[in-house]
Amino acid sequence: MPQQLNRRSGWVLGLSLFSSNIAIANSFGSTVGYYSIAATTSTGTQTLQNFGVYRFIYDIEVADHFAFRPAYSLYSISTATGLEFGYGTDIELSYMPFSQNGPQNFQNSNVSWRTYEIFRPYVSVSFHQRQYQSIQSNYAGLGFQAGSSYQYNQSINFIAYAASIFLNGPLSSRINEFQFAGGIGMKL
Repeated sequence: MPQQLNRRSGWVLGLSLFSSNIAIANSFGSTVGYYSIAATTSTGTQTLQNFGVYRFIYDIEVADHFAFRPAYSLYSISTATGLEFGYGTDIELSYMPFSQNGPQNFQNSNVSWRTYEIFRPYVSVSFHQRQYQSIQSNYAGLGFQAGSSYQYNQSINFIAYAASIFLNGPLSSRINEFQFAGGIGMKL
């Protein structure tokens, strides 16, 4: 009977620890910022700069110093013919070299507590896919990002980053993009 009770309590403890780690490890965030795009095609080069890149990010803690971040980006682009939109998916793998990705939990026989690192600088490598409304072409490529998050309280953090993205499209067309953005994230 005591051995059976120990197994049950072990399963209950393991399941509760696993589910609590899932609940605190994931967060959802959104950012808004500035972008600069240099597009090169067979007919020439054009540069666009504007405030109007919006990202929706889901942050999944993979390990103590790593995060997987699928995201969706939306651009509002002012052109001579009016307002244009660009959109696409982003997949990031981020590394936090100086801090933990999530909270640190400490426990002894009488007391337990959770602490968060206030600043969490990171670097990322990412894959991006873009489509622009008027040209109906797909672009894809790699990007690099450096940023930091500031833990405001247990469930809210502020995000700021700079990114450089290199995309290739049809007929040897290329887009080099720079983003500078900030936003907010919330633990789920």
